Amino acid sequence: MIKNLQTVKRIIRACDRDEGLYISLIDEDGRIHSVNSRMARSLEIRNPKEHNQNFFELLHPMNVDAFQHCINEASLHKECKGVELYLKNGQYHPMKWRISYFGNSTERKRTFCCVGYKIMDDIREKQFNQLVKNHSQLIREAFNGVIFQDSNGEFIAVNQR
Repeated sequence: MIKNLQTVKRIIRACDRDEGLYISLIDEDGRIHSVNSRMARSLEIRNPKEHNQNFFELLHPMNVDAFQHCINEASLHKECKGVELYLKNGQYHPMKWRISYFGNSTERKRTFCCVGYKIMDDIREKQFNQLVKNHSQLIREAFNGVIFQDSNGEFIAVNQR
């Protein structure tokens, strides 16, 4: 059981100094209870106290099951679990998330702290999004195992086939 949920929420808000981190406190159904200001601004999340928002709705549909599985594993094994997925804000952004089980909240739902960061820098992300926009149909239909790299040899993306 969480002893002091308000303390956890204050810690999340204080973590805004950590550049690049997206931090949220969610329940097992995906309801967002608290986010740091970076996540609120970047993903246009309204105040969770005033608006009921669901973390699962921010995920690409192909990632929802994997994220829910990660939440269940974190709860079952009481350890931090990681998952890579796409989060949307106009376009989908590849991110790495670590999920930690906190216990049961006052509503008797399991509560989790989720800490995420972008996998790609902004330049590679723009290149990837433009490439997908221009050639998405061809990529989906014609190729298996496509890997996109930038001029520095860094991975931009890999298709899902």
